[in-house]
Amino acid sequence: MLRITAIVILLAAIPPVCGLLGAYIFGMRIGEEVFRPQLDKALISVAVTWVVSIALVFLLGLLIDALAENFDAERNDL
Repeated sequence: MLRITAIVILLAAIPPVCGLLGAYIFGMRIGEEVFRPQLDKALISVAVTWVVSIALVFLLGLLIDALAENFDAERNDL
């Protein structure tokens, strides 16, 4: 269980970190204007996205566990 948790934590960090790097390297275009986000707000956005991703994986696991009996599978309590 600990190994899977570590993998989820690492994989959930990839999209927000890549989004942060992309926003700083290439900037964000809105209309004709290109701007780069402020560092403090961008880091908060990365942290929130990372936490929400981990929470959604956990909730999806609970949903799959709850629906397991409908598909003739065993429930595995967390």
